[in-house]
Amino acid sequence: MDPFSLVRSLQLAAAVALLPAAALAQTGAPTEPNPLNAVRRELSPDALFYTYIDFEGGWGQVGRELSDTLKASSFADKPIDLPGAFEAIGLSQIRAIGLSSDAVPGGYDNRFFLYTPTGRAGVFSLFPGKPQPFQAAQFAPADADLVLDLRLDLPALIKTVESVAVKFTGEKEVADELLKLLAQSEEKGLTELIAYQGRAIVIVRMHPQDQIERRAAEFSFKLPFDVFARIETGGKHIAKTLAADSDWLREEKNGRTYFTRKPTDDVPPEDFAIILDGDSIAIASTPFSDECLAKTGALAADPAYLQALADSASEGHVLFYMTPKFFTSVRNASKMLFLTSSFASRSYKDALIANQLMSMLPMIDKPLTSVLVARDDGILIRGRSIESLKASLPAVSLLTPDFLGRIATYAAKAWVIDDARRHETERAQKEFAPQLQQVGEAAQKFFAANPEAESVTLTALKAALPNEKLPDFSTVSSTEVEVLRASDIVILEHNTLGSIQHLMPITNAQRATIEKNLRAIDGAALESMLAEGSGYAYAGTLIDAGWIEPKPISLLGEDYTSVSPTLTEPRLTITTRGNQEIAITREPKALAQVRRSIAERQLHVERNLAKAHEAARRYFEASPEEYAVSFDDLAKKDLKPELTPIIGENYSDLSFTRDSTSTSLTHPRFGRVIYTEPPSPKLVTALRERLQKLERAASAYFAKNPKAELVVSGEIYEDPVPAIDTATHDDAAMPVVSTSDAPTSAATPDLSALVIRRDYETIKASLESGYEVTVPRTKPKR
Repeated sequence: MDPFSLVRSLQLAAAVALLPAAALAQTGAPTEPNPLNAVRRELSPDALFYTYIDFEGGWGQVGRELSDTLKASSFADKPIDLPGAFEAIGLSQIRAIGLSSDAVPGGYDNRFFLYTPTGRAGVFSLFPGKPQPFQAAQFAPADADLVLDLRLDLPALIKTVESVAVKFTGEKEVADELLKLLAQSEEKGLTELIAYQGRAIVIVRMHPQDQIERRAAEFSFKLPFDVFARIETGGKHIAKTLAADSDWLREEKNGRTYFTRKPTDDVPPEDFAIILDGDSIAIASTPFSDECLAKTGALAADPAYLQALADSASEGHVLFYMTPKFFTSVRNASKMLFLTSSFASRSYKDALIANQLMSMLPMIDKPLTSVLVARDDGILIRGRSIESLKASLPAVSLLTPDFLGRIATYAAKAWVIDDARRHETERAQKEFAPQLQQVGEAAQKFFAANPEAESVTLTALKAALPNEKLPDFSTVSSTEVEVLRASDIVILEHNTLGSIQHLMPITNAQRATIEKNLRAIDGAALESMLAEGSGYAYAGTLIDAGWIEPKPISLLGEDYTSVSPTLTEPRLTITTRGNQEIAITREPKALAQVRRSIAERQLHVERNLAKAHEAARRYFEASPEEYAVSFDDLAKKDLKPELTPIIGENYSDLSFTRDSTSTSLTHPRFGRVIYTEPPSPKLVTALRERLQKLERAASAYFAKNPKAELVVSGEIYEDPVPAIDTATHDDAAMPVVSTSDAPTSAATPDLSALVIRRDYETIKASLESGYEVTVPRTKPKR
């Protein structure tokens, strides 16, 4: 081709290529902006680090591929609209993202832009309207350590959730039910909060480090910081709700309404309050709230804060501001959490790794700031930080449709294969269920005839029960079918489908046996808990200690040692090997019956102790030179009584001394029982007579002194202490049970120090053995 012809051809080709563009220009149709230029507009292209990633509509393609894949699964009858779901979430609108980090004095100017040329949808519509100046600094004191200022559109988020629910379920009714649940929040005063559109701010001021460390050492639940959180609307509605709740106290102060939780014995006074100022709502530490609500704007005039905004942006939708003090406090708290001795179970290797991670966190010397600005075509996050976004690049790359989308697609394909296999296994289970049920029933007959057998194979069943006409699985099973005695599962190892399990229904007889075992465990556990004063018990411990006889034997693979009854929970459950549940509910009077049983045992043991103590007394009377004797030594003088144990208690360990007045025995099944020798009738009579004289003197004193509120007995009564033979023994006296060891003497008490009040009903005194004598107040003579 000659040069002239070549030029003519190129001109023609160029004209043909420009025809579509010319046509578009003539019709005025818009052209798509260049994504690279749109992202470059928000970043620093000449920065030390700059990255651009074009999604090319990838999430929409991922959604379509996932939908096509899932059509072959169990979702085929009710397919999920994944492309629609991704669009409702907002993923499909992402065309590109960009990151840049430019080195500046003291750190990096970091920028991240998410480009959505068709507008912000889904979760990205949470931030409403155009960028506006931040207002949190008007409330924050100059020493605030954390400031969060954000504008929210919660209805947009709820609408997104509704749309996604419709796409996933294919049913508008599901989303409607979700909205109905939200509408029910009217009763709780949350309706206006759910419909919230406006600004929310959070301000935190950390306490001094020494206070934080002291509270951590004391395990104090008091927060180591002051906090102030505020939204702009909903206060009037919340006021009505809190005013109707008796758990809240209301106080009017400085034109505002303060609601605080009413303190109780279990709930101490709180240093937090809900503060309503007009229609705004604040939840804050009460001392700190006054500083914030004063709106001095101290932080707004702080040079460090102003410089932080200058380094990022003074307008936007979200502001995050953090001081070095806050960063240090969080860093120290993390070190305490991971490296202190309170985590004693942490290995040396784990502690070393945690220490290395802590040491990698840099120390900052100036505030860190991040600002989110919602553009019409995307989301820009910009901030001043101590690290470049280079470290974030791997994580950002993983979230692209080219990587995460591929993983989701491969996972979906694997799930579809697994789902198909699961459905095939379920079909096979239904097909083989009657035959496996027949094998299981035959095995139960075999075990009933062979109590020593723990398992049996299908071949052995056919030989032992030739008339059963049992099935043959040799063509489909890779192994012999074997049935365990203590199991409710029959397993067929299918050649291609793996394990096919058939669950044998629990028979009435089996259920009754298991419930009987559970009631035996519950009864023994109640005895143990009452005897030990505990609120829980472990069946394994009770079984090993012989509390349950005969020991419960697993019938269907249930593990009785894992049962843990409690005193307050009346329901006891256990599961079989096939996860079938058997449960019992404690009888309403079971606790009272166990208390009665323990009391009867204690009474029996008490009477035995009384016999042993009486035998020891006679021994000392016959042996004036002896001071101590054991229970078994009483047999030397034919004084050892025949005591019948009621629950295996051992009386051989008892010992006695000449001046002891009590004997005790301890056993896990009834606790500690103490027998105290009753005082002689002469001693009791003498003490009662002295108390009666004192009572008459007190009655006369208060009659003569109407203004007296009390009197000391030594002021009105000269206590005569008669010489009583305290060693006199009363064989007919009833034994007395004491809750503590009795003293070793029966001396009469001193009545001169009793304090008697005007409104007394009785006057009483105790012997050193613990025995009490009481006389009532006499009626005044008319």
